[in-house]
Amino acid sequence: MSIHSIRGVLFDFDGVLVDSAPVHRASWQEAFRRVLGRQMPDYPADELTGASSHEIGERLANRTGTPERASELVEAKIAALLDVVASPEPLPGAIEVTASLHARGVPFGIASNAPGQYVRRVAAELGIQATAILGFEDVPRPKPAPDAYIACARAIGFSDDELGTLLVCEDSVPGIAAARAAGMPTLGITSMHNAETLLAAGADLVAGDLSAARSLIPLFAR
Repeated sequence: MSIHSIRGVLFDFDGVLVDSAPVHRASWQEAFRRVLGRQMPDYPADELTGASSHEIGERLANRTGTPERASELVEAKIAALLDVVASPEPLPGAIEVTASLHARGVPFGIASNAPGQYVRRVAAELGIQATAILGFEDVPRPKPAPDAYIACARAIGFSDDELGTLLVCEDSVPGIAAARAAGMPTLGITSMHNAETLLAAGADLVAGDLSAARSLIPLFAR
């Protein structure tokens, strides 16, 4: 990866820009109460990081022996997520980096496996002014398919021939796989996985958070 050839940035949302794991966990717990009237089984966050809501719903439903209720659980989880009043906290460097990119006219977008309505609302509340924000429902296939990053690249003005000039910031193995499939260089953020895991998945560089990444990515430090 040539970090000096980067002309734009695509961010994952949860675990890269915001610390939202507690919000998602609470929303799944509420979904289990609403749909099944029972407690949610153990939520293996490291295993489910980066997975789409539908995939997580299927896994959790299978754990409780109710695979036929997976779709209901997903719908209830999304509804519970959208009912959350308090926004998750931004992670270190998220506000500073995105504000700097916006002020300098550097195109950047957000592509998430979370519901787009939730991502757009939280980004607006935090003042993150991305050129485009896509959720799982905005593309045919969620990550690890490359659809979200390719669509987001197009939405911020990049052609398919220019995908290699966009840096993807990701914290999950499925997200890194999606970026690699799209032909984009990737910065791995170690909010959920260690550096070795993200490098093995294909990340070109790793950092603890976007604040730390400012010493690695010239485009972030300007």
